[in-house]
Amino acid sequence: MVAEASEARVARRPRMLGKIITLVVAAAIVSVAAIVYSTRSKPSQYQTAFASKGSVIQSLVVSGTIAPTISDSVYPPTSGAVSSVSVTLGQTVQAGAVLATVTPSVHFEDQIAAAQASLAQAEATLAQAQYETTSTTTSTTIPINPTTQLIVQINQSITQLKSVCSTASCQTQLSALTSLVQQLQAANKNSAQNPPAVHSQVSVVPSSTELAADQAIVTADQAAVANAQASVPSDAMTSPIAGIVAALPLSVGQGVAPTSTADSITVIAPSSWQAQVNVLANELPSVKLGDPATVVVAGQIQRSGTISAIGTSATTDPTTGNVTFPVTINLTGSTQSLYDGSSANVTIQTSKVSNVVTVPTSAISRNGNLYQVDVLTAKNKSVTTTVNVGAVGPSVTQILSGVTPGETVILANLSTPLPTPTVQLGALRRAFAGGGGGRGGGGGGAKAIG
Repeated sequence: MVAEASEARVARRPRMLGKIITLVVAAAIVSVAAIVYSTRSKPSQYQTAFASKGSVIQSLVVSGTIAPTISDSVYPPTSGAVSSVSVTLGQTVQAGAVLATVTPSVHFEDQIAAAQASLAQAEATLAQAQYETTSTTTSTTIPINPTTQLIVQINQSITQLKSVCSTASCQTQLSALTSLVQQLQAANKNSAQNPPAVHSQVSVVPSSTELAADQAIVTADQAAVANAQASVPSDAMTSPIAGIVAALPLSVGQGVAPTSTADSITVIAPSSWQAQVNVLANELPSVKLGDPATVVVAGQIQRSGTISAIGTSATTDPTTGNVTFPVTINLTGSTQSLYDGSSANVTIQTSKVSNVVTVPTSAISRNGNLYQVDVLTAKNKSVTTTVNVGAVGPSVTQILSGVTPGETVILANLSTPLPTPTVQLGALRRAFAGGGGGRGGGGGGAKAIG
């Protein structure tokens, strides 16, 4: 029995030794693997990019509104009340179409009547003076009294005024003219019954100076009548262009004034459109006529365009103090879904350079008046380098000096800890429960020109 037990122990020794050797080998393999893993390059603590040759498009982003290129405001021809409105909002009209009519508050016929009455009196005075002068001559021919012709002229004026007179003032002027005609007719009748004797003299003979003065009065009154007649405005508001009625603030009976914007009808031509924006004074030098632009209307409709006008009249914001200038961009392409007054985001391409050294714009930081880039060396160290920049684009920026193609620039330091939140957990839970959006991205240290 003792011998058998001894043999069994001897037989187990090789198996035990084999297990020990196996464990040692396995441990050695694990140690070697750990050593190999530990000697591998550790992941960099930086997010980087390479400086390279490329193109940079520098742009200016502003907001504005859409407006038709051709638009006309039709003002009331005179102060008064709207007597009719012939169109509706959105209606297509032709050039010369009557949009509305206005009954004047000023009775222009009164002015005409007054001017004509004054002229008739002046003509009567001149005619009498000329008659008296003629009757003193030694001619054997009895002079012809011009009063008959004058009466005919005044009667013609009375007939014209009767067709337009509607006020008490105008009727008064008509009565005065009628009375004058009656006086002239009586004088004419008396002259015909008692003609002046040949070679007779009158005690007072008008001088040439008096005749000239009477003639000047007549001439002036004739001009006054012509001006009064010409000053009568049309009662119609007519469209100067073919287009669409875009604003119609009038209704029948409404009082209007000829200089009131609130009383004007707007007609637009929908065939061409433009974007109107305001550019800050310090950014205006980079904007040039003909610069291309991309216009996004109402957040979804994209149109192309070019700068067609740069205004010279500055506007100062009373709140911020910012000084801006108006800039107009003519749009190209389809005119569908464009409406007067729609909001627009405009990106103006102010410059473009090609085959230049570029780095991501986020790699550049500003220190006072200096622009700086953190360059990653071959030893995985960050070196801050001052650079000169050229064109600045939204994604890449031109580097004039300081960095060469192939160098590695740092975008972010991944080892920088995220800011410690100061908001209590309960508040955060309430914020998320209220639909405050998804997680906010950590401040990864990305740099931008500031």
